[in-house]
Amino acid sequence: MPVLNTRRMQPFAALLYSALGAFTLAVLILVVGLLFAFGAEDACQGDGCRLLTSETLVPVIVVVSLIISLYPILYWYLFSYEVTQRTITVNSGILFRQYETIDFGKIQTIENVRGPLLMLFGLTIVKIWTASASQISFSVGANSAQAHPSPDTVLTLTKDDAAQLKDFIMRGKPNVQGF
Repeated sequence: MPVLNTRRMQPFAALLYSALGAFTLAVLILVVGLLFAFGAEDACQGDGCRLLTSETLVPVIVVVSLIISLYPILYWYLFSYEVTQRTITVNSGILFRQYETIDFGKIQTIENVRGPLLMLFGLTIVKIWTASASQISFSVGANSAQAHPSPDTVLTLTKDDAAQLKDFIMRGKPNVQGF
């Protein structure tokens, strides 16, 4: 049974998992940006090249890399969830905070996802779906329209915590008698 009525953070391994892609992107931007910054000095000549000096480009490249690297850390630090007897509340966001409370009776599906990289970190992604209209977004192209469903909330938990949460929510759902 999960810990009730206590605000909890995702495990530290979830930070490492989510930051992996961001750190890789930040290093790539840093390396390519620095190569460009120092290579552009010799290639560019004239009045318009004052912005393409290493003195102006390097700080911008470093700041962009830091922002990309710090985003998953801040998101992990500010993300929390709380389970009660009948609801789950998820608090997320960095600049714009979101507080979403989901009643167990409204939950349609709980999906536990484990891929090879998640298994390496000992994690499971828990996707909670309700029957809300806000889960589906549409995109219309030249020849087709596509629906893009997304879950109400996504948690990254340890394998055991994810299984306990799923079992607890499914047991807490009210029984609906047949039609």
